[in-house]
Amino acid sequence: MAAQSLPLYAAQSLPLYNGRKMPLVGLGTWQDECKDTIRAALDAGYRHIDTAYAYQNEAFIGEVLQEYFKAGKLKREDIFITTKLWVTYHETDRVPLSIAQSLKNLQLDYVDMYLIHIPTALRETGKGTPLPVDENGKTALNDVQLEDTWKAMEQVARNGHAKSIGVSNFNMEQLERICKIADIKPATNQVECHLYLQQEKLFQFLKERGITLTAYSPFGSPARPANFQLEGAPKVLEDPVAKDLAAKHQRSVGQIHLRYLVQRGIIVIPKSSNPGRIRENLQVFDFKLSDDEMSKLAAQDRKLRLLTFLEPPDHKGGRAPRGRRAVPVNSKNRKMAAQSLTLNNGQKMPLVGIGSWQVNSADECKDTIRAALDAGYRHIDTAYAYQNEAFIGEVLQEYFKAGKLKREDIFITTKLWVTYHETDRVPLCIAESLKNLQLDYVDMYLIHVPASMRETGKGKLFPLDENNKPAFSGVQLVDTWKGMEQLAREGKAKSIGVSNFNMQQIEMICKTATIKPATNQVECHLYLQQTKLFKFLKERGITLTAYSPFGSPARPAHLQVEGDPKVLEDPVAKDLATKYKRSVGQIHLRYLVQRGIIVIPKSSNPGRIRENLQVFDFKLSDTDMSKLASQDKKLRFFTVPEFKGHPSYPFDEPL
Repeated sequence: MAAQSLPLYAAQSLPLYNGRKMPLVGLGTWQDECKDTIRAALDAGYRHIDTAYAYQNEAFIGEVLQEYFKAGKLKREDIFITTKLWVTYHETDRVPLSIAQSLKNLQLDYVDMYLIHIPTALRETGKGTPLPVDENGKTALNDVQLEDTWKAMEQVARNGHAKSIGVSNFNMEQLERICKIADIKPATNQVECHLYLQQEKLFQFLKERGITLTAYSPFGSPARPANFQLEGAPKVLEDPVAKDLAAKHQRSVGQIHLRYLVQRGIIVIPKSSNPGRIRENLQVFDFKLSDDEMSKLAAQDRKLRLLTFLEPPDHKGGRAPRGRRAVPVNSKNRKMAAQSLTLNNGQKMPLVGIGSWQVNSADECKDTIRAALDAGYRHIDTAYAYQNEAFIGEVLQEYFKAGKLKREDIFITTKLWVTYHETDRVPLCIAESLKNLQLDYVDMYLIHVPASMRETGKGKLFPLDENNKPAFSGVQLVDTWKGMEQLAREGKAKSIGVSNFNMQQIEMICKTATIKPATNQVECHLYLQQTKLFKFLKERGITLTAYSPFGSPARPAHLQVEGDPKVLEDPVAKDLATKYKRSVGQIHLRYLVQRGIIVIPKSSNPGRIRENLQVFDFKLSDTDMSKLASQDKKLRFFTVPEFKGHPSYPFDEPL
């Protein structure tokens, strides 16, 4: 099959100073996971895709590119791919490591544009977090010089791993520093640029030096993270002048915004996952704004920056480009958006909570919790083992002190770790969790895993014995449960429960319990529906809480099995998403909550965080519920291999 011909409007490019051509309109992919989006863009005629190491979606993009290359729909030379060097790779010897990883993810031999993502450098602390912190919990700043990073970028270009190199979020002073020592000049500077932040001064500076400007967030990023939302900040897409011109030209408002920028000679990378808007955003080359209209739009500049990078002023990289800053603030307290389920002790537990497993860097965790609280979540799930309780505690105190939240309005779950199963050690674990969370009590306290381990004095989550084998211990579950009941009596936990328990283990607890477990938190999703366990629990008045309701697509590599089906790609759920005009994720969550199952989806994307809570304003028909029920594959992704061989290993029981 021949490579498909492009619509005329897709062909317009801007020549770079090195003679290469860069398409004036590209697809932005920040906050997008994104295979369907990339397919929709390529089919619409896009030949410019912008990604970054930090977006964690390069591998998805690489899969789609290979799919189109192999099908003969696309040639490598016809597509312009931009990716970016992350802040923890600024050292000269680490730059090639970052591009190597990106090329591996993208399944490419080279990229067309490689950018320094942000001028600020951070020190890799060995924890693999995108925004590492030092031993004091502060941002782990690094004093790598921009000039040194640029020399390594030039070597990437010489090696043929990048056809062009450039920068992102650089100010004029930083660009001047680079240009003074450069053998290869930056080809572009990618910055926030839209009607309310027109970057005219920077644009002229770049133009004089033969450097292009690439505009990210050309619509003002209306779905930007909650910590960048400024109460009362104007919405770029609601600008009245642009709206009037849209009506006059019979175009969408978005097309007016994009046309204004490309007509100035600015490259744009609008982001959308809506196929209709993706097509629309490319259709800006078959009309032109008059000089008078361009002047009217130029007059709308407010020099208002909506996406700020708040690095300290003494950082060697210098500040990000200046502009009137939209300082992050949080929205006013809202009533609980999620419906609740009544537990066997009369307490109420919100049906939708925010999961926080693998959200263990300070900035990511705090931003996630703020986004969730601002969206209306009133149920947060954490654990001693997640090592993020202290970050959650900081945000809770911030909201309590600001009057945005009352303690009684939020439901907090945390968990007893395996090295604290002894009756006399149970209170030690909850004491540490309460200290971290800065709370007097939690709403739900769970035994995290039925298997117990012996504390060897080294403070490890998974301690080893003297033979380097897992240090399993023989603590009886009924003894651990007695310690849990004492916590409930003392008021340190309003409710107590279990996690990853099988039916036999729950039956054992219930036989001796004076306080029955309120919930059992287990893996549960469309391909592991836990019907037998759910019925068992229901008969005993115990709720089921579903972790990984999407099948945890980002689960650790050792839990990934080649050929495993992807829960979010289930065709029945996809068809229902189209029918109900909902996201696929919302169909999955609605199916579970409609069965009476509590869900704790995990996301750090503010848009998806909000979306995951919006599952109470529609209902699946009985027929559709039956269709989804038939998709059960009894497929467990989380086998907890660390505890195989333990007498209390929970997953040998038939599903």
